[in-house]
Amino acid sequence: MPLTALQKDVLALLAGLRSQESHFAGGIVLNAGDDSPRFSNDFDLFHELAEEVTRASVRDVQCLRQAGFEVETHFPRGEWEQESTSRKARVNRGAEWVEIDWAADSAFRFFPIERDPVLGWRLHRFDVATNKALTLAARTETRDYVDIVELHRTSRSRRFVGRPVAKTQGSRRFRC
Repeated sequence: MPLTALQKDVLALLAGLRSQESHFAGGIVLNAGDDSPRFSNDFDLFHELAEEVTRASVRDVQCLRQAGFEVETHFPRGEWEQESTSRKARVNRGAEWVEIDWAADSAFRFFPIERDPVLGWRLHRFDVATNKALTLAARTETRDYVDIVELHRTSRSRRFVGRPVAKTQGSRRFRC
């Protein structure tokens, strides 16, 4: 993505709190490098157990607040007032902000969770590619197209990205 100064500071704190059970996913895995084609406004954190979403989000928010960040956790759905399989917060510093999304995700994946020097722990790029391809089949967001094009450009196995979509879309084929 290239990361903003705020995002780098937030990642410096959160990366140390990640594990195989609480790891980064989504666009940040694809776009954390300085040479990436796009910026992002959010970080996605996946958890294998629903209970882990609450525990990790509370711990992460406490850590961020102790480090001096302003963190908003009041959202209309009330996910911070009860146990939830997804939570969202907004971290602010001056005019800069980044959203953090914590979510329960299936423990099924094609490859193991990987250590990462910037993110701590993250989904394997091929699992991110699978998720992105499925997301692209379900919504039309420009960022998803940019991510798929970047995956196609940088992946060794270019045909891999399109297979999950072809599988879920029946006769509607997606080719890479």
